[in-house]
Amino acid sequence: GAAEVPLAEWIAMLHAAIAARGAPSLPAEAGASLTLRHLGVLGHVLMNCATLGEVYEQLARYIRLLGQIGQPVLSYQGTEAHLLWQWPYDSPAPGEVAQFMLAARATFMRWLAGRNDLVFDAHFHFPRIADAAVHARLFGGVIRYGQAESKLVFPRAYLALPVVAADEELRRQVEARAQALLATL
Repeated sequence: GAAEVPLAEWIAMLHAAIAARGAPSLPAEAGASLTLRHLGVLGHVLMNCATLGEVYEQLARYIRLLGQIGQPVLSYQGTEAHLLWQWPYDSPAPGEVAQFMLAARATFMRWLAGRNDLVFDAHFHFPRIADAAVHARLFGGVIRYGQAESKLVFPRAYLALPVVAADEELRRQVEARAQALLATL
């Protein structure tokens, strides 16, 4: 398999790309351009879940396969689901990583459900960026900056949406592979 890029190095590459392009929203655009094949065996596990709710159960279970990038935490407030991106370190959470993670998750939910019409409110823990219009386009809902945490907020009903490409037999196979990989970490 491919070697894991140290998180500090990956963040430094994001900073260099942002500086070179002069686009503070570059991490969100990069996150939105990810496909499930970029996630390796984890992507295969996710695309074979029955519903989007199950996708987040499996993502929380196997997130370590992607490195130490933070834990997804799903909570509910009435009819809303709140998908928090939880930074696992004592240092301040990089806003660039929050943009990347939230955009990737919104994009994956749309793709997995076969629904480009899904709308997400995005809450970011950092101040408004210069090219914030990119966030409005990527998420489709209300964008809030300077919040206590970075998270997606969306209708709880989204979690019941079926994953359009799910295959139960393939899921058992790829989940066994994911468990084996996780055991080696």
